[in-house]
Amino acid sequence: MKLSSIVETASLTLLVLILSLTPISLHAGNKTADVLVNIVQGKIEGVDTLRYNQNEKVAITINSDKPMELHVHGYDITLNLKANELAILEFDAVTAGRFAVTQHDAHGGDSHGAIFYIEIYPE
Repeated sequence: MKLSSIVETASLTLLVLILSLTPISLHAGNKTADVLVNIVQGKIEGVDTLRYNQNEKVAITINSDKPMELHVHGYDITLNLKANELAILEFDAVTAGRFAVTQHDAHGGDSHGAIFYIEIYPE
């Protein structure tokens, strides 16, 4: 393995570790919500339900150990993830409810059920 590849992997690992230790913050005043989700072997590490208030701006930073396409049911949002690259899922939480975030397979169908859930509470 080349030194540059080792340094890149170590840097990404350190970034994920730092971000995972950063507390989740939900700010009703400025309508933002930020959290880091780490997916390993198709499963979320830690809490599997993320909670927000209606009309907040949801911003979820996601890291996965393998490439996949995520789908947020109810909002019909998809996000393509590359292995070990951070991606941001961002949307306005206008609709209240409980929404499954699933992995889509090559044919667009859900392949393994919900990886995690997003709950939006009404104002």
